[in-house]
Amino acid sequence: MKLPRLSLSTCPAFLREHQQRHFPCLKDKQWKKFIPIKKAFLYLHITKTKQMKILIGSLLLILSLNGLSQSSAKFYFDEDMHPVSKAKAVIYGKEEMDSGLYKLTCYYKKKKNPLACVVYFSDSTQRLREGRYRFYYEDGIMGTEGSYHNGKKEGLWIDYGKKGQINDSVEYKEGMAVQRTGFYDLENNHQRLVTVDDVANNSLHIIIYDLHGELMSEEKIPQDYSGIYINDDTTCTFTGGAVAWQHYITRAIMSHINDLNDADYGTVLLRFVVDTSGNITDLMPLTMKNSDLAKIAFNAIDSGTKWIPGQHDGKKVKMILIQPVTIANPK
Repeated sequence: MKLPRLSLSTCPAFLREHQQRHFPCLKDKQWKKFIPIKKAFLYLHITKTKQMKILIGSLLLILSLNGLSQSSAKFYFDEDMHPVSKAKAVIYGKEEMDSGLYKLTCYYKKKKNPLACVVYFSDSTQRLREGRYRFYYEDGIMGTEGSYHNGKKEGLWIDYGKKGQINDSVEYKEGMAVQRTGFYDLENNHQRLVTVDDVANNSLHIIIYDLHGELMSEEKIPQDYSGIYINDDTTCTFTGGAVAWQHYITRAIMSHINDLNDADYGTVLLRFVVDTSGNITDLMPLTMKNSDLAKIAFNAIDSGTKWIPGQHDGKKVKMILIQPVTIANPK
């Protein structure tokens, strides 16, 4: 069966212009049919000419470039998701387009490469996050879930412990915390503590339950949240780092170990604010308030050296910390 004849005069103007610009040696009578493939057009020519070879080669190049643009790039990160070289990386990520966003899927560089996180960006530079965010522990348990809008946290964010329990939840509006709820399982106290920072209403709720879920105590304390930054994208640090802070607290408790008695076994949670100058303010015990352990830990933190304040957008910010101090019963 003969192919239907198709004159260039019947083709759209842009096709005629394309043929005349790139393949002027092909005559009108040599063309019989064109087939659209994606956004490129394949023109079939019956005779095996040199021009046909050039045309097919051009088409293959177009399709190859199109395939290359859709392939995923690889990125390498340390355990805190900071970009590093491939040799130093503990996590690697692959980027691809997904529904108009740049989707970065990250994996641990471990056996079987377990999923580490999934994050979306609205820009190819990976600076402006948009949409859902998921972080996973190496065993596959969800660690964090939330959403971004215009690069800022939006809506409910939840942090999970390695056993799947909820440790923390924060409600965000345009990147700023509106309410934060913290959950603390105190096995040595046989209690569960819940703290609610109601930022919008300047109040702190402290609720303690027993292991059966029965309410033991509830307290509401006025708080001034002006200038306090509640987010996990930055933190304040003790001079010398976390190890130095741990050693400092341990030495302070051990120097008074003989002053403790059976009533001091358990976990004291102390809450405090590190201001923009690195000073500790608003220090208070949340549990075991009348114990000697609480008093010793309070004095140790209160008399400690200055901290290095946290920063957000290049400015120093006040931050809330909660420090547990535990003396376990040797029995």
